[in-house]
Amino acid sequence: MRCVALALLMLCLLAPTARADGFDTLQGLAKRHLRPAPLVFTTAPAPLSDLGATLALVPGIGKGGYGLRLVHYTPAGPDGVIALGRGEFASVQAALRDFRRDGYTRRSMRVRGRRASLLTRRARETVILWSEDGRVYTLATGTPRKVPVAGLRAAATGLEHLGANYLGDYFAPGTNNTSLDGVLVATERHVSGVVEWGTDNCTFNGFPAAAHGGSATFIMLPLRSGAFSLPLDDPVVQPPGWNGGISGTVSAAAINLSLQGSGTFDEVACDTGPMSVSAAARDPE
Repeated sequence: MRCVALALLMLCLLAPTARADGFDTLQGLAKRHLRPAPLVFTTAPAPLSDLGATLALVPGIGKGGYGLRLVHYTPAGPDGVIALGRGEFASVQAALRDFRRDGYTRRSMRVRGRRASLLTRRARETVILWSEDGRVYTLATGTPRKVPVAGLRAAATGLEHLGANYLGDYFAPGTNNTSLDGVLVATERHVSGVVEWGTDNCTFNGFPAAAHGGSATFIMLPLRSGAFSLPLDDPVVQPPGWNGGISGTVSAAAINLSLQGSGTFDEVACDTGPMSVSAAARDPE
């Protein structure tokens, strides 16, 4: 029985594992520079919608294939799961034979503008099966109460191709701590990243004081005509203390980042001034 079949899927995905780190998962997948480019989640139904906390890799997919999972944890264990897989089946026909053998029933549907199959078994396991980019994809759940068919279909609709891994760093000459670093990945319509900064431009009672810095992590921030922005005072992306914002533009070759922030820490006032860095694509297109 294949890992994407739900009986083994439950073992793969509901067994105790380390907690997910959504950005590390995306960056690790981008570093594989798979061709065709892998599809990744950009959205998910509640309670799986916090991709930074729910998204992780599925182990054991063969060369050229990959798997992603979204898992929501409670104190009693996982209660919501979606799994995306590519690489387990050579063709849709081969996949359907395996699922029929395992007791699934099939009906036709459309997903992502393509013909697809909705496969169910014992009202507890649901799989959407389709072909895209010359590869067979499965999107599955073993928790239909948390993830009904409509939620599974919405997650499929939100899938986008993952691009390169982008890296950039800047350190101001002649300073001790003034810097701006970015590690990012992008899809067609979203960007994710970790941005870190520091500044020596801090004062206390009018005199120079210790340097301060910060960091922001964001997952699937929407792009608007290839550009994005986010405020530094958003507690979702960075610990409180800084005001200002990050902005950027995305191209195939680079993500150009800009940041300006200010804040007061233990009565020490800091202002980064305008800072910028170009994060270059480090993996082949």
